[in-house]
Amino acid sequence: MCGGADREALRDIRASIRPRRDRAVSRHVHRFEVAVPSLIDTFFNSEVMLRALPMLMRGLINTAYLTVASVLIGSFAGVLICIARLYAPKPVRYLAVGFIDIFRALPVLVVLIVIYYALPFVGVRFDSFTSAVIALSLVLAAFTAEVFRAGIMSIPAGQFEAARALGIPFPITLYKVIIPQALKIATPPQTSNCIAIAKDTSLASVVAMPDLLKQATDAQALMANPSPLIAAAIIYLIILWPAVRVVAWLETRGGASAAKMGPD
Repeated sequence: MCGGADREALRDIRASIRPRRDRAVSRHVHRFEVAVPSLIDTFFNSEVMLRALPMLMRGLINTAYLTVASVLIGSFAGVLICIARLYAPKPVRYLAVGFIDIFRALPVLVVLIVIYYALPFVGVRFDSFTSAVIALSLVLAAFTAEVFRAGIMSIPAGQFEAARALGIPFPITLYKVIIPQALKIATPPQTSNCIAIAKDTSLASVVAMPDLLKQATDAQALMANPSPLIAAAIIYLIILWPAVRVVAWLETRGGASAAKMGPD
């Protein structure tokens, strides 16, 4: 009898709890159904993104120009600084070391602000695009110099001696023998440096250059919706993610090549 009464009481308790549980679940489901469309409308509003697209494309073009100019100038300057550090007379070598250490230590944003906001006090003025190119190129040149120095130092010294024994002038030895090998070694880290510079182009918005981030910020303010910022982030991801995967592939390929070559 006791067992039957207990089961009956348990059924009554469950019956009394079930409506309250169902109401609680219903409230949470309703909140979720309301919140998700609200979040999508706030951060992923397709109408706002389409309206902002022309501004974002103009910003993307400016970002592309800035990236290409900075990578070309910074990479070329970095190779020259590397050669100066390794083979120039001592005073020039010390200057090269100082340049590399300073611009590897300074944040890009600090360099950019000094060029754009501080230099005008001594009569040196650059527009926002030129200031950004100079800042990014200086920093990339410092990192490029170190990458190529490591590549050149990894080449056996016997190759220099063999070229000297054959009477090949030193500049031709560098250009024809050493730099091509160093380039192969330096390509993965240098590609990574270039990707970092491409990401740092977003700092140009601080000096009012109409790059992708600046245009997205202006569109967000104009349309009172953060969707343009999300669209800019998606554009950066679409462009830079494949580049990141290329770097990973180059590093893997370089490691495999080194393993096949074996120890010297």
